[in-house]
Amino acid sequence: GQTPNEFISTIRLKKAAILLKNNPELNISEISDMVGFNSSRYFSKCFKSVFGMAPLTFRKSNSAATDTSD
Repeated sequence: GQTPNEFISTIRLKKAAILLKNNPELNISEISDMVGFNSSRYFSKCFKSVFGMAPLTFRKSNSAATDTSD
């Protein structure tokens, strides 16, 4: 039920979510570049529309869920 552009964008954003979870050494703009977004601001806007939170918030919530060294 998506246009081809929406489908490709969704695939890129899912890849970005994996990178955010597994690569804490990469910053948000590096990840947005890696998945094909020219603007990290636009990337953040698209990410928020799909996942309901900003990329940094997503990273923090996932690192808190997997961090058991507290």
